[in-house]
Amino acid sequence: MPHSSGSTSSTKSVRRAASELERADSVTSPKFLRRRQSLIDDARKEREAAAAAASAAEASEQIVFEEDDGKALLNIFFTLGGSKTQALSRTLKVFETFEAKVHHLETRPSRKHKDSLEGLEYFVRCELHLTDVSTLIGSLKRNAEDVKTTKEVKFHWFPKKIGDLDKCHHLVTKFDPDLDQDHPGFTDPVYRQRRKMIGDIAYRYRHGEAIPRVEYTAEEIGTW
Repeated sequence: MPHSSGSTSSTKSVRRAASELERADSVTSPKFLRRRQSLIDDARKEREAAAAAASAAEASEQIVFEEDDGKALLNIFFTLGGSKTQALSRTLKVFETFEAKVHHLETRPSRKHKDSLEGLEYFVRCELHLTDVSTLIGSLKRNAEDVKTTKEVKFHWFPKKIGDLDKCHHLVTKFDPDLDQDHPGFTDPVYRQRRKMIGDIAYRYRHGEAIPRVEYTAEEIGTW
């Protein structure tokens, strides 16, 4: 028996409504919700892993060191607060664990804790295997504050206190009769011998000793 067009349209509407209800039921079903939550969790973990990898890569790039034959030479700064019990022993244990060879170690009062007598800033120059650099820095950050690395900045030595001048006594002036043929005393052996004797007295003097006196001859006193 033939169906009218109105009846056919009504049947399609009923089927479409039923399909939508079925889809709605499936979306709200426990199985779908669990699957949806699992996908969300997986996406979150992937984002966290990517962020961690990016952070680790960034941290690795910020580590400054010199490489020499598979070894890394590191200049490390870090701060240990006085409130951290056994912080120093744990931090030194890190260097021992990675078999780092310490070339130099300095400390000074912490500028971060300047209102307190507690806390020290450390500078350590050490050598360790190249593959252990990132891990050592990460271990230090778990025990110390403000961990950072830097390049070694070399300066020409200069005297900082009066005693350091004892290390400069080997310096001579350019205008010297033993070196400069234009010096008036270059061809005078007596003058040169006398000058050397007085110069040796100054050369042997060290800061803190009694200041030596030079006995000048009557001729020298008359000349001056």
